[in-house]
Amino acid sequence: MSDFEKRWEFKGLECAVVMITRGQDAHHRCGYVKINDDHICYGEEMGMFNVDVNGGVTYARNHLLDDETGWWVGFDCMHAWDAPDPSQNNDSGRSEGCRFWELNSVFKETEKLADHLIRLE
Repeated sequence: MSDFEKRWEFKGLECAVVMITRGQDAHHRCGYVKINDDHICYGEEMGMFNVDVNGGVTYARNHLLDDETGWWVGFDCMHAWDAPDPSQNNDSGRSEGCRFWELNSVFKETEKLADHLIRLE
């Protein structure tokens, strides 16, 4: 079950970190920023964003878990260079040389995404 791990407001934008859980062997974090319907990027597909966050924008939808208002833009931390949560005893074979994204790192990366979205307004 995926759930909000942290929610906060940054420079007027709602931000969130979600811990994604899929079975017992894939736990990773994602960062999201919610934009309102008056933002220039509202409703845009994820391929329209050129943002320097981990792996680029991989999520752009009108809902996020239980929140179905606004437009959520986000990134994930489960690329080939990312490692799943080491505390989950997974056997993905992807941990050597890969980075597991701790909560504080995803928090900072999410604020970086928010800053970029603010500059586009």
